[in-house]
Amino acid sequence: MAADFPIDLVVTWVDGSDLRHKAKRKKFSEGNGDVHFDDIGGETRFKSVGEIYYCVASYVKFAPYIRKIFIVTDAQDPKVEDFLKQYFHEDQIPEIEIVDHRVIFKGYESFLPVFNSLAIETMLWRIPDLSEHYIYSNDDVMLVRPTTVEDFFVDGKANAYGYWHMAWTARFLRKIRRRRDNHKNFSFRDSMLNSAILCKAAKFYKIAHTPHAMRKSVLMKYFAEHPDHLISNISHRFRHPSQYNPQVLSYQIGLDKGKTHTLDSRGRFNYLYPKPSRPSDYVETAITNFEENENAKFLCVNSLDQNTSSERKIIERYIRRCLSLS
Repeated sequence: MAADFPIDLVVTWVDGSDLRHKAKRKKFSEGNGDVHFDDIGGETRFKSVGEIYYCVASYVKFAPYIRKIFIVTDAQDPKVEDFLKQYFHEDQIPEIEIVDHRVIFKGYESFLPVFNSLAIETMLWRIPDLSEHYIYSNDDVMLVRPTTVEDFFVDGKANAYGYWHMAWTARFLRKIRRRRDNHKNFSFRDSMLNSAILCKAAKFYKIAHTPHAMRKSVLMKYFAEHPDHLISNISHRFRHPSQYNPQVLSYQIGLDKGKTHTLDSRGRFNYLYPKPSRPSDYVETAITNFEENENAKFLCVNSLDQNTSSERKIIERYIRRCLSLS
């Protein structure tokens, strides 16, 4: 089904095993004692074990209305077309463009290189030729069932999947959180709380690990009026506790501008996370539950690299089954 307006897909990706990338990270991490923590710059943040191929393939299969796919990288290319051509006819594959960080940071090159997803996400709206309506996806987030335009945009408004969270509660939880090895973890929720603080909001929409429908004009206009807020979020090469989540910021602003539509995320997505001390059958049980949840169209496989080799095989078999990849 074609959309009434262009919809693009933006995927951020990095191959942390690339020797040039590793050398750059090492050079710019010197003097930053927190870099080795997973929430700041640990190895798992940069590991790529093939998620990008399943991510993009899932949109080719289950979102045929996508006009163009942009893959944002740092002087790298995952060669996803080679993978897609094994399973899809060329007419099914939309145009795919590799976008280097230098393109979206044009005019702000002094902040490069950057190894910080929050900084990179802050600049995605600057991709040349990006449509007003677009979907942003991490490479570990994919579709597992057919979707329609309305799963992402209703009457042109961007669907935000999540639930409301009071800012004071998040502040309290952040205050009492324990430090580990003299480091207080900077969580996904913390970045969202910082967005609420920036907007002076009493509550914020706590987004789920799903693809994020976006309206380009929201952040474009906001940063034109608040250039200092853009600078503050891109000025950290690695993640920093002061940073805000640009998707949540966009949704907060969009609610006031009539460009955001909220949807309760419960039961709508599947999330697989390498929990510590989890049962030995965790992965198999989770996937059984996923297959029974017919309402879920999205899947997030967080830190696939941290699963055992046998668990990864189970997960990949499930994904390939969903995508009908023989």
